[in-house]
Amino acid sequence: PPPPPPPMTRAEAAEDAEVREPQWRPPQFSVWPRVREEGDEAEEAQEAETRAEAEDDAAAPEAPEEEDASSKTNDDGTSSDDDDYTRAPLCEEAYRFACAADWLLADASRHDSHVDAIKDCTFVMATTARPRGNVPLVTARVAAKMLVEESKRGKVAVLFGNERTGLTNEELAQAHACVAIPTAGQGSLCRKSLKYTGGTGPTSLNLSQAVGVLAYELFMAADAAVAETDATYRGVAEGAINIPTSQLMTVGEKHTLKNELIAARRSLDVLKTVSVSDDDDDEEDDDEDVEGDDREERGIERVLNAAPLQRRDAAALFQLARRVKAVSAVDASDDDGKENENGGAPNPGPLDEKVTRVVARLAENGETLSVKRARARVREALGLSLTDKEIRKAIRKALDSRREA
Repeated sequence: PPPPPPPMTRAEAAEDAEVREPQWRPPQFSVWPRVREEGDEAEEAQEAETRAEAEDDAAAPEAPEEEDASSKTNDDGTSSDDDDYTRAPLCEEAYRFACAADWLLADASRHDSHVDAIKDCTFVMATTARPRGNVPLVTARVAAKMLVEESKRGKVAVLFGNERTGLTNEELAQAHACVAIPTAGQGSLCRKSLKYTGGTGPTSLNLSQAVGVLAYELFMAADAAVAETDATYRGVAEGAINIPTSQLMTVGEKHTLKNELIAARRSLDVLKTVSVSDDDDDEEDDDEDVEGDDREERGIERVLNAAPLQRRDAAALFQLARRVKAVSAVDASDDDGKENENGGAPNPGPLDEKVTRVVARLAENGETLSVKRARARVREALGLSLTDKEIRKAIRKALDSRREA
């Protein structure tokens, strides 16, 4: 094997480390993943040629700069280049994330410093997570009212800091008041940072969340301010988002719907054609039916009047009621004008046969046909709650059918 190289001196080692140490470059980020397409090789070759030309230009001696007409100063002493930078449109990414609110970005402007951004404002509100010196600290709702009131005298602004560190002391020094959004978090969840353990709890929010909360409070406060000055204005600050009157049901239409629902309910009475035995108390049963009918009518009426009802929603109830009545409709004769199978008597209802069959099974199993037991079996099998009169009719019908068999 070849002999090992001689040890390097300290100066040679330092020089070698500088050569081997890669030069740090800022990471490059892209929002959307880019798929390699045809023609990328040509673009890469062109970019490499452009970089080589740029390196050659950098190595060449700099020529004296000529005065450019576009870089002349304005009458107020500011550079026209700064104006172009301020009016430069935002990147495509901003418009893509704005979706339907991209029109809001049309008036957006860029600034190199916070002082330049708020130079024409008369009142500035800064966001912070803790009290700052002698500057008053208020909640988002109070801040919104202050901003709306101050906007009557001049232009106002709200300063937001970045995600990680928020606003600096230099930026906060320009604020007339500070705003914090109180939360119900625990200080231990914020690593016991003194910054987020005030009396109102941790107030560290995501930047987009903080902007959304303050924008909402500003919208509500401005809406309420307009309602105070204009008696005819009805905004969202009243707490109710009204439905157009043309879409709501009238009292007469609700009354018609109530009658339709009651008629549909009556058409589903069980065993209307069967009478109870002679020893039953008919008057007591009639009183029970009247009381039950009144209770159902009041219940339907309360449901319909509980809140404004739109016509398009009520259409489903009208259809339901009329279809139930159509299923239960009974004619004395069929379509050909002949008498029905019962000789002109009313036909059984749609539930009569099912209820009678459930009660008859109790007798077939040798169980006692009591009202209580029969009601429990019908509720278990069909999910229906029948009156005592309907249960007694079902028991009598089941016994008669069994004797005939």
